Amino acid sequence: MPAVRTTPSVEAFKKYWWNRKATMTNLILWIVLIVIDILLIIGGALTPGAGPDSFLMFFVILGIIYIIRMVNTPQKLYDRVTKISPDQVETVAFGDIGFTVELRGTNVMEHKEIPYVRVTSAQYKDGWFYIVVDQMYTNFFCTSDFIEGSPEELLNILSAKVGNRLTVKM
Repeated sequence: MPAVRTTPSVEAFKKYWWNRKATMTNLILWIVLIVIDILLIIGGALTPGAGPDSFLMFFVILGIIYIIRMVNTPQKLYDRVTKISPDQVETVAFGDIGFTVELRGTNVMEHKEIPYVRVTSAQYKDGWFYIVVDQMYTNFFCTSDFIEGSPEELLNILSAKVGNRLTVKM
């Protein structure tokens, strides 16, 4: 049966963060709003007798700050995890009825048995697996993290156990 072992990395958090639909939706929304605000500011500046609209400028600045925070979020997530337990190691072993997650480190020791029926969605994309449990908890790992079995074996198991909740993007 397949098993993976991971340690926190900024690269993993970047893959996780930018793979989320909500992240991309928010980013696109804020970019569109900033462009519209800039066009309105330019239009107001070109109109005789009208001055620059400070309310619109406030939203442009707010949008830029928000986008900068979004770009820095993966590093912040990584820093938060490594602050709690700098030597954290997560091992995930996949079986017939579910998978086991063991989290071990200086300040953390956790063991979870998760049946496949609790998997909200699973995705394989660009060499990374994302498994979402109860729409709250996400396991994410790359193909190089396998210590037993293979990515193909895990894809077969997930296909059989979670069915149409699995998305594969090659």
